[in-house]
Amino acid sequence: GTPRSKAALAIEVASVLALAAATTHDRVGALLFSDQVERVIPPAKGRKHALRVIRDLVAFSPRGRRTDLARALHYATGLLRHRSIVVILSDFLAQGWESPLRQLAVRHDVVAVAVEDPRETALPDAGWLDLEDAETGARRVVDTSDRTVRGRLRALAERRREERSRVFA
Repeated sequence: GTPRSKAALAIEVASVLALAAATTHDRVGALLFSDQVERVIPPAKGRKHALRVIRDLVAFSPRGRRTDLARALHYATGLLRHRSIVVILSDFLAQGWESPLRQLAVRHDVVAVAVEDPRETALPDAGWLDLEDAETGARRVVDTSDRTVRGRLRALAERRREERSRVFA
């Protein structure tokens, strides 16, 4: 991402939310995941705890390379005993998360925040680029100077955004 990665942006947003919760004396926790749940920070109150959450977010290095958002949402649904506000920070570029999200929203107030990189929607005209999928490691050389290629990418990104918005609604 430019000027920072989507992960760094998600950490920044989560940090602001954690500190905001601490100032209003609300409990804050976190569930960190890749293709499995890797870390659960139980909810607690206070600035010291919020800073611990932030520290753990910054230090988090996932063991898995893939993402299973559906599994994390199922896990959160089973984990949360009391009605809560659940903020989900993700790019939502995963499969099968829609139904688990709806199940979580039945009992909890869910706020979904889509973390995006503008280059995923509007690829710059930079000539030939060697791109690598962060999860699978698959590589592809793409001619970004081709308007058709950029147009197809833009259309795909817009379809994903519209579908995500439909699910969120």
